[in-house]
Amino acid sequence: MAEPKDPAALQADFLAAITAATPAAVDFSPAALAVYRNNYRVGLEGALALAYPVVAAIVGADFFHGLAQAYIARTPSHSGNLHLYGESFGTFLDGFSPAASLPYLPDTARLEWCLHRLYYHADVPVLDAAALGERANRQGEALTLPLSANARCFASSHPVGTIWLAHRAGTEEQVDLDAPGERLLLYRTAGEVDLRRLDAAGAAWLSALAEGATLESATDAALVHDAGFDLQGWLAFMLTGGLFAA
Repeated sequence: MAEPKDPAALQADFLAAITAATPAAVDFSPAALAVYRNNYRVGLEGALALAYPVVAAIVGADFFHGLAQAYIARTPSHSGNLHLYGESFGTFLDGFSPAASLPYLPDTARLEWCLHRLYYHADVPVLDAAALGERANRQGEALTLPLSANARCFASSHPVGTIWLAHRAGTEEQVDLDAPGERLLLYRTAGEVDLRRLDAAGAAWLSALAEGATLESATDAALVHDAGFDLQGWLAFMLTGGLFAA
């Protein structure tokens, strides 16, 4: 009589049978295994729909179902936290030929993933006006204002920020999909995520700050693009939103 399998090996076989695109022959009830495999895929598809609602709206429910199942077949989950599933969806879309007629779709997915992660990340200490004054007194001309984990810069050769905003507002039919690309600030404030489209000056200023430049150098970079760059307005926006790191 064959010796019973080690419990750890049995668990590994069971997990592989659930997550594999095509299950291998294993010592489990086919009917029970089919239920687990279906629940696994339904759960992951639900996680993708939660993270990528605009992508789902663009392609429609039936197409998204097929797209999600194709992704799931190639990309098993490695975490019990479903909010972490789907990071490579944008890259997958780069090579998904049925969606080749929608060249903006991969970057739309990347944008949604960034917003998804912003929404779920843990709260972090942020800089307020009083702390800014103290830092300015301490650092002087060497003052730096790195972005907090509540904010990140994003760029695309497609108008993905406009697409995202239009879907949120229900005006997606008005979007010019052939419009130029966009530079964006993605951020979370008061528990909600949003984005702001940037002109060249704003993008230069934020990118410089994110890379560790001093406030003076970052502002000089912005002024190259716009002599009327609204530094005070931007400082107020970033401080009010908790978008500078403490």
